[in-house]
Amino acid sequence: MPKWSVIIPVRNGQEHLERALTSVLKTLPHDAEVRIMDDGSTDRTPDILAAVQGRDPRVLVHRHSEAQGVARSLNELAGFGDSEFLARMDADDVALPGRWTRGESLLRSADMAFTTVVFVDERGRPRGADQPGYLSAAATPLHLLLGCCLVHPTAMMRRSAFDESGGYADTKAEDYELWLRASCAGQRLVRSSVPGLLYRRHPGQVTLQQPWMDEGTDSPLWTAYQVAASTVLDVSPSALRDFFTAALHRGPVPQEVGPAITQVGMALRSAAERLQPIDRLLFTWRLNRQLGRMQARLDLS
Repeated sequence: MPKWSVIIPVRNGQEHLERALTSVLKTLPHDAEVRIMDDGSTDRTPDILAAVQGRDPRVLVHRHSEAQGVARSLNELAGFGDSEFLARMDADDVALPGRWTRGESLLRSADMAFTTVVFVDERGRPRGADQPGYLSAAATPLHLLLGCCLVHPTAMMRRSAFDESGGYADTKAEDYELWLRASCAGQRLVRSSVPGLLYRRHPGQVTLQQPWMDEGTDSPLWTAYQVAASTVLDVSPSALRDFFTAALHRGPVPQEVGPAITQVGMALRSAAERLQPIDRLLFTWRLNRQLGRMQARLDLS
């Protein structure tokens, strides 16, 4: 049984795929496997995967003849293996040295672990760093209510935690929804302050597109968010719904949402008083930053 199973979905990823796989295989322990789902690619992705698989027996390739989507691909990949730990990686990112040893260390006292990232552009040039700081298991549930603060391809999990959480839901924000649901189930989620990944940003990237943020209040994401918030906050459902919408969307926020932003913000500030001082400091910084952005987007016309 391998210790690690790294699961990677890819569709038409020929431009960065080989570099991404090389970075994983160079840093990954020998008692590990890399499972890749070619989700109906129509470019050179199958040829690249065949070449890499021929050079390294740790690479296991699966294919969909037609695209099935990220959530289904990831659930299938997770189900194929029996490793102790699962890890995520995208086909356009670069794994940094030390990611796996750091992850194993974090998972001694956590169920799901993440790292910060260094952002790079399409050509691999540095373009900034992730939000700073270590997120403890106590603080992460509150941070998740401000938006998704855990970068999906940095995820490292106990397989048992993934299975108990029920895997990925069929929703556009399948990662954020899973983190919320896992947190509600009592899973311990932590994030290292040390970057584990070069995270590539480019025009075709799903997370830079608006549709995933257009999840309505009838979506699995809203359901998970509402349940997560109800465990730590005492606010009205309508205020929480307005805050959720304002937190996720990047466009103008209706003026009538202003009181909800204030109400939920005050509840979050009160909940943070239960955190350790260092956790409270980082959360308060992020809360003030998010509230400031939301207030600035209020449509006052």
